[in-house]
Amino acid sequence: MQTMNKIIVNNEFDKIVKNYFKKTDNQKLKKCMDLFKKLRYPNQSLIIRPPPAKPPADMMDDFTMNGKMPITKYLYINEAYSDSNSDNKTAITETILKKFNDQLKKVREKQPLNYGDKVLNEMMHSYADKIKDKLVVVIGTQVPWIEAISYEIGASFITTLDYNRKRYILSNIKWVHVNDFLEEQIENKRIEQFDIAASFSSIEHTGLGRYGDPLSPYGDVDAVKQVHCILKPGGLFFLSLPASHDGSSRIEYNAHRIYGKARLDLLFKDWKLLETKRDSSGIHSIFVLQKL
Repeated sequence: MQTMNKIIVNNEFDKIVKNYFKKTDNQKLKKCMDLFKKLRYPNQSLIIRPPPAKPPADMMDDFTMNGKMPITKYLYINEAYSDSNSDNKTAITETILKKFNDQLKKVREKQPLNYGDKVLNEMMHSYADKIKDKLVVVIGTQVPWIEAISYEIGASFITTLDYNRKRYILSNIKWVHVNDFLEEQIENKRIEQFDIAASFSSIEHTGLGRYGDPLSPYGDVDAVKQVHCILKPGGLFFLSLPASHDGSSRIEYNAHRIYGKARLDLLFKDWKLLETKRDSSGIHSIFVLQKL
């Protein structure tokens, strides 16, 4: 009789645990889908081209975190891509194989890569066992140097997300427009498909309008949340951002954000920080984050 009661209790406990994880998974999926929809279908009034030289007055407090991330300089840049709205899906530029091979040669010879950096190559190779035969996503790039590092280490497939369209002549590398990617994620209710993510000097621009993206005071925070949604549990994120040397956070509008403790605390929510190093220039910090 005691054995039967024990079995019943165990079965009920198993059911409770399964229901809990099912509910948690459903909540996670909904949260990510809501984020994807927000990013793919933003308020059109926030897409301003050419981008404004200053933030709208009613968004200033949010942009500056009520003074915790002040605008210390106005450094205006307009680099809005012509197909940023994702309407023209026929605009595809072939990536010349020689350009990729040039990057690959630099990776193998440990030469300076984009931004004159050698540190990211070293750091990613130190995690080679986590990258080899895995799915890698690169967030925002114009030169395929992170793709070359991942390729050399032996990643099984590499996906690049950016606000323009290019095509690689390599079977295991694919370039995808951010909006096309979001549409596919929403349609298929897909999350957590990548093992590794990497982004170098990209996310700090998000939401400032420089590249034709919607104005969003927390665009960088949403971008990191998006990476969290598409990484598998325990996945690694190599994230490089301009970082202050005194721990302060600030904006040089609309060029970029410069990160210190106040803003990094927001970005790193739901992540475990494994390692930090300065890049070769000393301008950027490279963070290795693990999804919790």
